Amino acid sequence: MRRVRAGKAGAGELFRELLEQGVTVRLRVTGGSMKPAIRSGDVVLVRPVNGRRIAPGDVVLFGDASGKMVLHRVEAVERKPGGTVLRTRGDAAVHPDLPVPLGQVWGVVETVLPRPWWWPVQRAAAGLISCPRPGRATAGPPRKRPSCPQKPA
Repeated sequence: MRRVRAGKAGAGELFRELLEQGVTVRLRVTGGSMKPAIRSGDVVLVRPVNGRRIAPGDVVLFGDASGKMVLHRVEAVERKPGGTVLRTRGDAAVHPDLPVPLGQVWGVVETVLPRPWWWPVQRAAAGLISCPRPGRATAGPPRKRPSCPQKPA
């Protein structure tokens, strides 16, 4: 797999062109509109549409009216006389996006690779995070700590 770095300005065009050529792309997500399923910093593998059937529940990559890349979940597929449009919305968003014509969809998310530090329980079990004992005082100013596993009551 060849690694290509693109700045934000040219990333959308680059990913669109690669997906149109049938290349699977890997990109790092920024933003929180898809929390909790996909978090900022996660890496997603996006496969080209290539005639693939898109169904409600799929997460798709498309370009909005301003050319910005958007990664949102499909809520509905509507067939209209002018063509097929998708109703999409981010998992954490209150309102749905404007209808997305099927031709504007670049790819479908196949795999989500979460960043390792999103799983503090695994890190604590591996000894990478020290979890204070309940009731134990710590010196210095309070710091933000990742959540630690709790013992069952």
